[in-house]
Amino acid sequence: MTRDFKALRRAVAPLARHSALGLGVVEINLTGDADAHQTAQVEGLDDERHDEVPHLQPYGMSARPKAGAVGVMLALGGQRGEGVILIVGDHRYRLTGLEEGEVAIHDDQGQVIHLKRSGIDLYTPFDFAAHAGGDMAFSADGNMTFAAQGDLSLSADGAGTVQAGGALTLESDDVHLGGSGGAQVARKGDAVAGGVITGGSTKVKAL
Repeated sequence: MTRDFKALRRAVAPLARHSALGLGVVEINLTGDADAHQTAQVEGLDDERHDEVPHLQPYGMSARPKAGAVGVMLALGGQRGEGVILIVGDHRYRLTGLEEGEVAIHDDQGQVIHLKRSGIDLYTPFDFAAHAGGDMAFSADGNMTFAAQGDLSLSADGAGTVQAGGALTLESDDVHLGGSGGAQVARKGDAVAGGVITGGSTKVKAL
C-alpha cells in the first residue's frame, strides 16, 4: 500500500463515516397520501422514530406502501432527523417466479400486470374498467376472444357495425333483433299455409 493511498484513505475516512450514517433501513409504520409528497412515519436504528418523512417516487408511478413494509432512508447531510425515503419494498406480497427480463406491477390483493416472455397477463379478482376520452381501438394479428361468465353488453350512442371477412356466427338459444317481443324469424323451407308463413325459428325473433 503506497504512502499516497494511505494518506488519501485517512483524508476520506471522516467522510466515509459520515456517509455511513446517511443511509439506513427503516420500517414503515404508517403513511399519509393527501399532500403533494407522500409521507411516512418510520422506525430505524435503535427504535428511533421519524415522522412525516417524504417518500420520493419515480415520475409517473405512485404507490402507497402498507404498514410493515421496509424502505431505505437517506439522511440529508448525515442528519438523521432530515431524511427522505428513496425506495420501499414488501417481501410479504412480492411476486415470485419471474423469468429473467420479465416485469410485473402488483399489489397486496393479487392484482397483477405481468409482462411475460410470451405476452402480457392482466388479472384482478375485482371489477375492471377502461375508459377513453377519445377513440378506442382493439386490433389483433391473430384471433380475438371475448368471454363472460355472466352477461355481455355492447352499446353505442351512434351507429354500430360488425364486419367479418369470412363467416360470422351468432350463437344463442334466444336472439332478439330490433328489440324484444318480436315474432319468430322465418327461414327458407319453413311451412306456409294460405300464403302465410306458419313456421319459424324457435331461437331467433325480430320486430
